[in-house]
Amino acid sequence: MKHSPVVMIMAGGSGTRLWPLSREKRPKQLLALYSHKSLIRETYDRALLLTDKKSIFIGTGEKYRKAIARELNISRRQFILEPEGKNTAPIIALFVKQMARKKKTANRPLVILSADHFISNVELWRDTVLSACADNNHLICLGIKPTRPDTGYGYIESGEKLNGALHKIISFKEKPDIRTAEQYIRSGNFLWNSGMFIFPQQLLLSELARHAPEIDKLTDIAQKSAKKLKKSFRKMPNISIDYALLEKSDRLAVIHGDFIWDDVGSFEAIVRTNGPDAAGNYPGPGTAYRSIGSENNIMYASKPIALLGAKNLVVVETEQVLLIAERSSLGDIKKIREQFPEYF
Repeated sequence: MKHSPVVMIMAGGSGTRLWPLSREKRPKQLLALYSHKSLIRETYDRALLLTDKKSIFIGTGEKYRKAIARELNISRRQFILEPEGKNTAPIIALFVKQMARKKKTANRPLVILSADHFISNVELWRDTVLSACADNNHLICLGIKPTRPDTGYGYIESGEKLNGALHKIISFKEKPDIRTAEQYIRSGNFLWNSGMFIFPQQLLLSELARHAPEIDKLTDIAQKSAKKLKKSFRKMPNISIDYALLEKSDRLAVIHGDFIWDDVGSFEAIVRTNGPDAAGNYPGPGTAYRSIGSENNIMYASKPIALLGAKNLVVVETEQVLLIAERSSLGDIKKIREQFPEYF
């Protein structure tokens, strides 16, 4: 495959906004939330459209390695293991350093994916990513054309066109308030920052040394032994690749993604990806229910659910906890989760 990349799927999060479905022992990436496949299986299968099995790696912690290995039927060699979570910059730096040391992966384009994304029209997504892999001169962010003024995403201000399908990045914007998000949509120059990246390997190495020397040095030391890896990560700054490197680099570009995309990080995101059934409700995969006069309810349960005049509720049954919430109260889900520390 021309410009065949090496892919890392980042899968270290625990998905606190999807509690009690998502917990420390069974994080969201291992759950089937919008299809009968787990989120990480959906992502892994998409990655296979880009490259071969041996060129796909999972970035996560040791506590999730065995479960993910069983889910994907992959070996320990396919993991980039971080001793502790330190946001995205340290593990991406560790990934590029490990790939640069191997003859079969050195100098190939790097693609960074997240395990919790929904993507429709995967063929268009594949073509977009592979076209970016042909560029050797830019650190590339994959931006998504917004479909609504969302306050939960960061934005990329897109500028003049560069070579091919790439555009200059004028600025990165943090999660805005609703009025600012509406202004971004009206301007037509802003994209959602998807958190997917395409990096030429040698350029990423040189930009890390230039703009993130502490991380660069610590990941060099981390290569020497398991003990030094653990010690180095303890010293790592807890920082995203955006802050550590991208916002400092003058070698940036964005490629526009016109496919449908969502970050499946909340129950409302599941609503957007699934769409309602014929009765106007949102049952999760395998959830059976019957209802009278009920609509706009989100449901995940192993037992059949009976709904009578219920509207705008979230009903989630697990072995440990039954959650019943109004959808308008989901912003406080972390607060109620904190009252059940034994079921994290």
